[in-house]
Amino acid sequence: MAQAFHPVIPRAWDDREVEAFEVPLAQPERSRPYLFAADYYAMEVMPICRSYHVYAPSREPARYMESPKQKQPEIVSDPGLSLETSCP
Repeated sequence: MAQAFHPVIPRAWDDREVEAFEVPLAQPERSRPYLFAADYYAMEVMPICRSYHVYAPSREPARYMESPKQKQPEIVSDPGLSLETSCP
């Protein structure tokens, strides 16, 4: 029988630490608002799709773009472990 793997992953986002991350600006209303931990952990985990090099037109190898155009999008890492995700 295979055992199910259930890793214990510590929480890395702490509201107090994020608040202390930035030195306050002279005009506080111009400071960026940061996410709260609850919002951060509620975000959907996105899959990582295969990417390809981008060359300047004068340096691109001959017929380089033909290969990526013929391939289907490919997920190389899916942290959410969802089989129903797809690349945009």
